[in-house]
Amino acid sequence: MSVGRKASLILSKRLCWALFFLPIVIAGIIAARSLVILPADPKTALLFGLSFQRLALLAILLLPCLAGLWISLRSAIRPAWTYKTLEPALGKVAESRWFFTLAGIAFLIGWLVIFLPPYWYSSLVTVARWESFLAYRARLQPLAAWLGFTAGYSFFYLRVWRQYKQRGSSAANGRASGKLSGAVGIALVLLLCFWLVVSITGLGISPDAYFWNEAGVPLLGLQVIASVFCVMLASRFLLRRNQLIKRKWVDWSLILAIWLGTFLLWQLTPLPRNYHAPGPYPPNDIQYPYSDAELYDFSAQYLLLGQGISNGDYQDKPAYVFLLAIFHLIADFDFELVISLQVALLALIPAGMYFLGKSLHSRQAGFLAALLAAFQQRNAIAAANDIQTASSKLLLTEYPAALVLLFFCFCMVRWLQEPETRLKYLLIGGGLLGFAGLIRPNAFILAPLMIVIILLRCGRRLKRAAVASGWFALLLFLTVLPWNLVIPRGFDTPYLIAKARSLISTRYRLEGLETPQPFSPSEQSTGSNQANQVPASPAGSGVSNPEVPQGGSPPQFIWKHYFHNEIMSFLSLPHSIELHDLKNTLQNPYWKNISTWKGELPSGSLLLILLNIGLLSAGIGTAWQRWRLAGLVPLFIHIGYHIANAIVRNSGARYLVPVDWVLLVYYALGIILALDWLAGLVEFQPMVGHAALAQEPSSKTTDRISTLGWKRAALIAVLFLLLGAILPLSKYVFPKQLVKQTPQEILASLNRTAWKDDRIAGWLAELGENQEYKNPDIMLVIGRGYYPRYYRDDLSESAGDLAAANLPAGDRSRLTLRVLSWERHLVADLPMPNVPSRLPDGTEVAVIGCRYAEGRYIDAAAILLPATGEVYWRWSDVELTCPLQMP
Repeated sequence: MSVGRKASLILSKRLCWALFFLPIVIAGIIAARSLVILPADPKTALLFGLSFQRLALLAILLLPCLAGLWISLRSAIRPAWTYKTLEPALGKVAESRWFFTLAGIAFLIGWLVIFLPPYWYSSLVTVARWESFLAYRARLQPLAAWLGFTAGYSFFYLRVWRQYKQRGSSAANGRASGKLSGAVGIALVLLLCFWLVVSITGLGISPDAYFWNEAGVPLLGLQVIASVFCVMLASRFLLRRNQLIKRKWVDWSLILAIWLGTFLLWQLTPLPRNYHAPGPYPPNDIQYPYSDAELYDFSAQYLLLGQGISNGDYQDKPAYVFLLAIFHLIADFDFELVISLQVALLALIPAGMYFLGKSLHSRQAGFLAALLAAFQQRNAIAAANDIQTASSKLLLTEYPAALVLLFFCFCMVRWLQEPETRLKYLLIGGGLLGFAGLIRPNAFILAPLMIVIILLRCGRRLKRAAVASGWFALLLFLTVLPWNLVIPRGFDTPYLIAKARSLISTRYRLEGLETPQPFSPSEQSTGSNQANQVPASPAGSGVSNPEVPQGGSPPQFIWKHYFHNEIMSFLSLPHSIELHDLKNTLQNPYWKNISTWKGELPSGSLLLILLNIGLLSAGIGTAWQRWRLAGLVPLFIHIGYHIANAIVRNSGARYLVPVDWVLLVYYALGIILALDWLAGLVEFQPMVGHAALAQEPSSKTTDRISTLGWKRAALIAVLFLLLGAILPLSKYVFPKQLVKQTPQEILASLNRTAWKDDRIAGWLAELGENQEYKNPDIMLVIGRGYYPRYYRDDLSESAGDLAAANLPAGDRSRLTLRVLSWERHLVADLPMPNVPSRLPDGTEVAVIGCRYAEGRYIDAAAILLPATGEVYWRWSDVELTCPLQMP
């Protein structure tokens, strides 16, 4: 070695250790300054206006800083001391596992102290009744922050230095690492380009006039930290043990634990009053479904009454209605049990994410994805009245659709990994996609996309491509065919064509329309009656805002909504450097008021946004590097479903829920990859060993599509055909409980009832005389009553409810009741001065009143209960003439 090169090396080592201590010293000085400028109490001043405790803290900070400065200068001046004393001592420290443990704990404590918002400490004070804690926290915060920085910085600096000193790796590992880096780099470039396009053009930020909704359900930073910690423990004590890797009971035991833990977490999270589940209200004090949720539920009630799904009316989500009917068949009208049954079913989503993550990477990745999904859904339940979302405790279709799409994705991944031996997964995947379309028709857009993927996977083997795509299309067709053979009442086309026409008429012909903006939750009335008020639909719930510019032509608003979907999905990942709780996280404008959001983000969020982009890129890159097309199936489902939403002019909020799990899968893969990279950087055992990874792709190439026999394939096809056929045929399973009756027959049956109030006989006689001639707007309806809600003075159901907006009793104390009759369903609105007695769901009722809104609402004069002879009267005696008089 030349003299000049040796001198250069000596100089670089001197600077290495001088620069090592310098940031520690600077950080200590900054922390000491922060401690000094804190307000002091003159009564406790000892020196320079500072108390003894603060002087002691300053000494604890400054003495190590002075020592570090001395070591830095000494290492630069005396190289012999550096080589003989300093380097060996620091090398031993870098190799010590105790140093790793203590440094990790100190770093975590310091980071939490810095970035935990003050209200966390206020809560601790309230619980522990330790009022002096806040004062101690303010004084200890600079010291804790300095210790955290010093621990983390020292650990990584020393580990990198040691690895650089002893570096070396095999050529094979280098080539594999290079391929992975290339895949991750390409994904990173594409995601950054997407971000750049949004920043330059404003696509996805500049709002459309219609159906423009807020961000998805947030995942909190503390929840991610807790999930990673749980996975690290599981990996250390269970998932990396070679003797357990190939034992199936390990997977099934973990699946059972995930399902049970998820069920308990969701079940024990209380559902607040919200737009889709308001109340509870007298007389039954039950949190009944409302709006879309009510529609699905009474459609299921019609099925149980023997009238078929939705009484033969148009219904584009029959599979979910049928599922609700099964829940009610088990739980009857116990809505708490109905919700519990749904929670138990949907708790399979984290379990499915475990299987998907394991198929794409490892058990660790699957377990982490499952935990993230469980926590995010917990937040969806808790935030039901703050944002427009769908959760496992609401009777909405989005989360059940997510369950089916998740297992559809799993089947497609499994088939694409080994198409020669796994035809059953392709068949089941086609059937599941058809079933998902019967829950939410948006899923059908994935069919052509999946066929393209199948063709790409088969390559030039045309026979194999034709057989595979044909089987997939056949199973999809057989599943959706039976319901499309039924023409809804009032239509002349199957429901899919009717759905397409409806979307075109409602989503493409909106320009110039003005729709009232809903009240935000903050505008709800306060006072003693607030608990009885239906929460308004959350702000940004997809209705027009006159101040927002119009969306333009279909190509324009489709791009805007698609980009908006992607942005709102991405913002559900933790992106605030402060570890906020759910309530404060939802204060950001893209949850609070999306129509006024201009793209601004919380301060300090840029670093975490870049980190999230990096982790997603790592997850996508590693999935592609290992499995090629199979690794990108979740991404294709995510993109395709958001395109479907954009085409029908929907974006954000609960419309993201069916594919929210995709980001969590790739996010989990990226986190596991990052943790293994860090483990390698500091020469620790990686979390995922090679034996624990999902098996490598098969290298077999053959034109044979599968070893699955034709009989088994036909059996799977028949099973999905029967599954689809259950929906239209189910009306013949349940006995008819509603009888077609003329008004005269209804009056005759009511006259045979022994009523407890003698006045009803005169009413019925007058109604029989005037039904067809003097009062054509008078209605007499008999059916089953559901969802009774009693509202006190001046409480409307919601800002958008026609009963409250159009009926005379909208501002009065009143009873509302959904009535399912043989011919139609309607809402009866009866002014009443007092809370009625308990009114069980499914009770036979007769309603006398005046029709409104083409017979969808009835301003009731009286509600009769033939089974008990009771009569609920209007507020005052009025003549049976429409419109009915008000007191």
